[in-house]
Amino acid sequence: MKKKIILSILIIVLVFFVSYSYARYKTTSSGASIIRGASWSVNTSGNDSLNLTAGSSTNYTLTVTNNSEVDVVYDIELSNLPSGIKVKLDSGSYVTESSNKITFSNAGTLLYGASPKNHTLTFTTDIDSSEVTDKSVKIDVKFKQKLN
Repeated sequence: MKKKIILSILIIVLVFFVSYSYARYKTTSSGASIIRGASWSVNTSGNDSLNLTAGSSTNYTLTVTNNSEVDVVYDIELSNLPSGIKVKLDSGSYVTESSNKITFSNAGTLLYGASPKNHTLTFTTDIDSSEVTDKSVKIDVKFKQKLN
């Protein structure tokens, strides 16, 4: 009987020490931070006006600037063009207006921190074109963030 009591006491002591010898590791952390989005700043500039006579061509300089903290791609859209006008972008081919519009898709890419880019739009018309006066051509540059 004495052995059973000693054995029971040893088992109880053993269980007690074993249960407290297991280590339990837990870490927690807390804090606050601010996530700042990249800045978006793009703009264009160009000549104030252009004059085109029948059978001739004239250039329009368009400057595109990216002051954003991201890379950008852009399209150049011309609208309110007189019928029969043809336009080329830089050294590309002439494109004839359709429904008084021309779009140069994927006209360029400006990387973050890049210098402004100058484009030359060359407008031309045939010698037998009708005279148009006081026509305002609208030039829109549509920017998008470049996704790699």
